[in-house]
Amino acid sequence: MLCCFGGSSAFRLRPHYLFFNFFVIFCSLLLSSCKQTGSTLKVRLMWDQTPISCASILPIESKWTLNQIQFYLSEFKNNGQSLPLISKNNHHQQSSIALIGSPCNGEKNTQNANWNLYFNNEIEEGTFSFTLGVPFKINHLNPLKQSAPLNQSDMFWTWQQGHKFLRIDLGKGTKDPKTYYQTGWQFHLGSTGCKAESILRSPKTPCRYPNQIHFSFDYQNQSSLVFNLKPLLAPILTNPEMSRTSCMSNMTSNTCRQLVSSLQLDEGVWQLK
Repeated sequence: MLCCFGGSSAFRLRPHYLFFNFFVIFCSLLLSSCKQTGSTLKVRLMWDQTPISCASILPIESKWTLNQIQFYLSEFKNNGQSLPLISKNNHHQQSSIALIGSPCNGEKNTQNANWNLYFNNEIEEGTFSFTLGVPFKINHLNPLKQSAPLNQSDMFWTWQQGHKFLRIDLGKGTKDPKTYYQTGWQFHLGSTGCKAESILRSPKTPCRYPNQIHFSFDYQNQSSLVFNLKPLLAPILTNPEMSRTSCMSNMTSNTCRQLVSSLQLDEGVWQLK
């Protein structure tokens, strides 16, 4: 019988133990270096305390249905430092901008919808901020050469005006394509008052009404960012006169001024939970 505690046998086994220990340490270091350090923040669409989604009937007397909701979020920062997004293998994000929401287009809805933000790094406790909108330096680039998610045609106006930062389309009736027509109410937010040589050219100076809205929160390990439509839309949709007029970012419109003011004041429209 081979003894492991004395004599030459113990001496012969010792190098194997050393190799095994080295192998364990090496694997531990390798696994540690491969550990995922990114983070995911889920975006939830709500009407007060009620989750809503495509084709939801909004819980107000006028019975509007949600036919499309998409928006660009950009310029993420954590405690004043840039917080880059994961852009590889994700057509909903570039490093500094993400397209959130859903076009609510039936069978393609699952593929085209996106309700998550994927960051390269962990979000640390402290200040978390972002912008609703597309930064000026990339808002007016050649639309034919844009990469996802800036290449969605129905989220773009013209080269001069740039992208729609937020698109909310509401309607009444069923979603049956044989009987449904988009004759409802819309809120499309983007920059206006943009001066350029033509609609096929980009402006050289910022637009008169950039309409890019900044938000800042105290992040304490919350798991989701809530977009609450009630404080934004209820004052408009429950007003018969204002609900007759959609908003296409015309800041001379009472409807647009009310909507943009609600976003800027952020009376519970955005929340971390």
